[in-house]
Amino acid sequence: LNVLIGANSAGKSTIIQAIDMLINSVNRDVPEYLSDRGWKVDEIKSQITKSRTLSFLSRITIDTEKGSRDLLWSISFLITQKDNSIVLHEESIEILPKETIGQSLSTILDSSRFSYLSVSEITFQDGKIRVIENGKIVEENKLSMNLSSSILKILKIPSVFEIKAYIDRLIAFMQSSLSLEALSI
Repeated sequence: LNVLIGANSAGKSTIIQAIDMLINSVNRDVPEYLSDRGWKVDEIKSQITKSRTLSFLSRITIDTEKGSRDLLWSISFLITQKDNSIVLHEESIEILPKETIGQSLSTILDSSRFSYLSVSEITFQDGKIRVIENGKIVEENKLSMNLSSSILKILKIPSVFEIKAYIDRLIAFMQSSLSLEALSI
């Protein structure tokens, strides 16, 4: 059981809404999600910075027949006020090495992303989806469209890649998750 405690306007509801939006980005386009809640893209803004990028970083433990592994999921969306749009900017999902199990996320990030070699990784950057295993790109596809959701919404991974079982389990969890919206009222 997790409990968020804080003063009024401290951001408790914002945290729950952000988690809900992240979960929903796997199943649907973010503008559709926002519209269902009566929100507009131009209402999504930081009170701390002027950045028009909405970013999430999550560490998720996934159990499969192959055992438990931690995934590091990073996703960022660009918000454009001019055309009132939100599009996927970058996304990566990495299987972390077993040595990182039990380490805090800050310890992993402080040790520099390049000091460890992720076992397997899926990235979206510069309009390309890449599957990387043991540091080598094993598959790369160029997208001919802008996405306004996670790549997990459209991703089809061949079963030969180690990351497939973990991604399938992550997608199944996200698709079966109930909306957290009622919790933020």
